Order: sequence, then structure tokens, then C-alpha cells
Amino acid sequence: MTYSNTNIKNFRFYLIILCLILFILAFTPVSSAVTTTNSSNSSTYTISYVDTSLGGNVLNNPEISQNIPKTYLSNQIFNMTKKGSVVLKFGKGNGPKLLITAGIHGNEEEANIATMKYLEYIKNKSFNGILYIIPFAIPTDTALNSRNYKGQDPNRIANKKATPGYNIIQFARNNGVQYLLDVHSGSQVGFKGYIFVSNPSTITVKEKNWSNHIKSKTGCYISTNGADDAGMVRNCAKKYGINTITLEVERDSIPTMTSANVEYKMIQAAVNYLGFPADSYGPKITSTNPAKDALGVPLTSAVTITFNKNIKSGVNFSGIYIKNLTTGKKVTLAPKAISGKTLTVKMTYSRLRNNVYQVYIPASAVKDATGNNLKASYSFQFQTVK
Repeated sequence: MTYSNTNIKNFRFYLIILCLILFILAFTPVSSAVTTTNSSNSSTYTISYVDTSLGGNVLNNPEISQNIPKTYLSNQIFNMTKKGSVVLKFGKGNGPKLLITAGIHGNEEEANIATMKYLEYIKNKSFNGILYIIPFAIPTDTALNSRNYKGQDPNRIANKKATPGYNIIQFARNNGVQYLLDVHSGSQVGFKGYIFVSNPSTITVKEKNWSNHIKSKTGCYISTNGADDAGMVRNCAKKYGINTITLEVERDSIPTMTSANVEYKMIQAAVNYLGFPADSYGPKITSTNPAKDALGVPLTSAVTITFNKNIKSGVNFSGIYIKNLTTGKKVTLAPKAISGKTLTVKMTYSRLRNNVYQVYIPASAVKDATGNNLKASYSFQFQTVK
């Protein structure tokens, strides 16, 4: 068979085009976003690349490989970080936006371990608002157990374009993040951990309240005496109006997992302050006064119902009543009041002696701060003094 010059030229042309296509595909990074639904099918999270220049096998670091359980989620993160730093996104809609970033220093594995443990805890949770988590800020450095990035401290050059810290802050800005939690470990921190905040002249009210909440829940310390370099992630983020604090636990003198567990609790407290994750369970009644089936109850005392969490009125709030079972009639109530976890119900006049009263609270009479309703109706009765 013979081929014309034209056919040969066409063949060469298409061969060149094919080679170009294969070349492009070979050097094109994998999709920068992966949407995953976890095994319980109750929560969807996305995983995206923040910086594809920072890839590294973090499992080369024995502290990481030995202390982080291998699960579907962790294996997915380990595989993706070989090609760059990744961010996980949980939640959608209205609510606060928080970014957690761990491991700006690659030799502070406690921060990575605690953050990965927290990811396992929340992977089946629902959210009001949006939570972003970068579990390995610089995988290349974590893989090498190296504090420095290209010979420099990466937490001192976040004010320089294209550095890892700078890119993290730009991600926060572009996604409307309002709070940033910068997770570290270090030397001479001690057993309880520290929260480092900006100096008193620049700390915001939100940062102060946030830090005080974490301290109240974990017993950690708050310090304004940490390094305050202009190139720190904390200071650079604050310039853009992002409320930012730093968590730090002991790295050198305490076992890795002991410190990681301390930091895990600090992360939990920090995130819970902002309402994450959303509680999917409605309020439950823990006690009543008078107690159920109580005898000899005074004629004028208020009735109080205490719940396991703060409550507010629900759609069936008006359906709450007190009924005199002896006479078969409902009684007239004064306006009902809620204070924190307690609902107070008063009658407009004294109860009758030696009568039995029933208190009835319908389902959805109250709800919690995130809108979860009282699931089932509740009633109890008591008898007044003779």
C-alpha cells in the first residue's frame, strides 16, 4: 500500500496533536476539589487543594504514621497531601466561618495529630455555618520533620506573597472566614497548653471572649507574651479583620499523644464556642420542681422545669398548661419565663389544698439554640399540702 505525501503530513500532524494532549494530561494536577460523603451518609465534606507546590508524604514522619489511625478519611488526606496542602470544608449556609490550620511548622506533629483526631470526631456531624480545616499546612516540611520552609521560618514570612502562610490567609479572605485558629506545639509550654493572643492594644473583644471560653473549658493558660512578629500568620490575618488566636501545647518534654489530646480538647472548646458542630439532639428535661409525684407541695411556689441545655420558646410554647386533676379544670397561668436552661411556670392564684395538679409540656414547646425541638411531650403531677 502506498501513501501520498498529503496523508503522511496529516498523520504527522495528528501524531503531534496527540502527543501534546498526552503531555498536557501528564502534567495537569488532579482535580482541586473532591466531594466525599462519609460512610454514615449523614455529612458531606469537600476536600480541595490550597497549594499544590507543597506536596509531601506525611507518613514518612514516624510521629504521624504511628499516632494517627488509618481510616478512610485519614488515608484520603494522606494520599492527597502527596500533591499539596488540602483543606476540608464542612457545613453550608448561615452561621460563622472558621478556619483551623495546623502544622505551619513541620516539626510540630502534636498539632497535626490533634487536628486529625478532631476531623474524625466531626466527620459525621452537621453544621450551622462553615468550618474549614487544613490539617497539614506544609506537607513537605511535615514529611521531613522540619520547622523551616526553604530555610526560613514560615510563621515569620506570612506577609510575603506566595509563601504558605500568605496563601492560607488569602484563602481565608477569599472565603469570608471570620475566625482563624492557628494550631501549634512548642517547647517549655507545660502540661496545660497555652493560647497566644495579640498584645492588649490590638486584641479584639471577640478574640478575648473566645480565649476565655477555651480557658474555662480546658484550664489552659492565656498569654500575650508570645512572639509578635509582623510576619506571623496570626498578625497577618488580623490585618484583614480576621479574629485569630494561636493554640500551643508541649512538644518536647511530654509524650506526643498526651500533648495531642490536650490540644484536641482545646480545639473542641474553641470550635464549640462558635456553635460547631451543630447539636442534632433536642433539649431533654433533667429535673422538675416540684418533683414528679411529690406530696405536700406549697400552694404558691412556682413550677420550674430544668433542661440539659439552654432553651428558648418553640412553636408549641403556648400549649404548656397546668391542670387541676381533682377538679378537672385547667388553671390560669402568668406569663411563662425562660432563663438559660430553666422554664418557670406560675399560676395567677394559689393552688387548692390537698389537690392533685398536672403539668403538661407538649413536644416542640421549647427548642435549643440551634433549633432542635423537644422531641416528645412530657407531663408530671404533684399533690399540694393538706
